[in-house]
Amino acid sequence: MSKKSSGFLMGMIVGGTAAILLTPKSGKEIYSELIAHLDGATEGKVSHYLEIAKEITAVENLNKETTTVTDLFQSVSQDSSKDIEIEIEEDIILEDQHMTDDISMVININNESN
Repeated sequence: MSKKSSGFLMGMIVGGTAAILLTPKSGKEIYSELIAHLDGATEGKVSHYLEIAKEITAVENLNKETTTVTDLFQSVSQDSSKDIEIEIEEDIILEDQHMTDDISMVININNESN
């Protein structure tokens, strides 16, 4: 491409972009027109890269959500493990008390018989 034609193309892009941005429209309308304008100048590459960016953002959001769920699961799992440990300790203490009571009862019966 010659200097004149590349300068003309650059002028069209800059002028078209300025016209789109300076026109009183909503943000969505300006965005759509700007993408359409840039797509025409870049043979659809802008839309392609925007789609890739959206996909990357979706994957990043999914990764964040997965991390949050994993952290929550680990927290619940740790809490459950602690609860189970406490319950087992309480059962052992209760069983020890029952054994102590049984031994005391056998000793008392033995002492009464003698």
